[in-house]
Order: sequence, then structure tokens, then C-alpha cells
Amino acid sequence: MYAPDLAGYRPHRTIENIDLCGDGRAVPGLVARFYRRSEGARVSSVGHYTYRGEDTLLAWGYVGEPDCAFHAVGLPGRGWDAPRPGCPRAELVLAADGRVVGMFLR
Repeated sequence: MYAPDLAGYRPHRTIENIDLCGDGRAVPGLVARFYRRSEGARVSSVGHYTYRGEDTLLAWGYVGEPDCAFHAVGLPGRGWDAPRPGCPRAELVLAADGRVVGMFLR
């Protein structure tokens, strides 16, 4: 299995400084661009995340499903890691004052 080729998708929306963990805390510099395409009766969706301009995460599945079907993590200078089932585990890195200053993807 390979990561999806975004050339076959149309842009849907972009969110800057997105909340990756769903806890209400945005990650400064993390931008999510969402893409869609029709596949028969279903709509395929891909989230392409960049952090400070670098490929960071692809997550994909189908609109209406509660979670991503697969994800791949960006490897600096090497492209995408092998796709893995489900959504990635993400952990925020916080400064002493509680500000989000980074993240770990596993």
C-alpha cells in the first residue's frame, strides 16, 4: 500500500494552526489541507498536514467514517513512512506555561 497521490483529489478546505489532538489546543505552525474525490457512492478524504512548511502527516479514509483508515508520517528528506492502519497517536509538547510548542507523532 502507498500513500494517496493528491493529484487525483480536489481541495476541500484548509485549517491553519489546527488542533491535532482534539483537545482544543492548536499547534502553531501546523496546517491541514483536506482533499476529496468521489469513488462511486463514497467520498474519499485525505488530510495533508505540514508543520512549518514540511510534510508531516497524511491521514486518509472516507467521509462519514469516525476515524482515518490509514496514516503515514513524513520523514524529513525521505518522503513518507509506510502507511499504517488507523489514526496516528499524537502527543503535544508543552512549554512550562502550557503553550503548545511542538508535537510527537507515533
